Amino acid sequence: MTTAEQLFLGVASVDCEWNGGSAQLIILGAIAGAVVAILLISLAVRVFVGSTMSKQPARLKPTGPEGMVGETAVVSRVVGDIHAGGMVHGRGEEWPAYSEMTAPIEVGQTVILLDFVRGKFLVADADPSLGI
Repeated sequence: MTTAEQLFLGVASVDCEWNGGSAQLIILGAIAGAVVAILLISLAVRVFVGSTMSKQPARLKPTGPEGMVGETAVVSRVVGDIHAGGMVHGRGEEWPAYSEMTAPIEVGQTVILLDFVRGKFLVADADPSLGI
């Protein structure tokens, strides 16, 4: 069997000199370089895909009365329980309101809009000691 046949069948290795280095080292370097390149590319893809996939879409602030929850308003008609028909003035508009407090909230008082339920704001008296 000739050396060429042995190389083809993988039963022999030849140490060739090429520009002062062995062919085996050149092949080994090429393989190592390819492996490093593949690892760097896969890392870059993971970083790119991970950073774009982990971003959650921006939450939109609710509009209308639901967007007013947490704001303050001024009582324009005495606010009592849900059947009393009280009104508050907020964002330049009049809104129906009710309170779960035992005492009614008088006209001119500042209230906090806690929730918007069945077309009415649930309000609570704004405590002046809290700076609201």
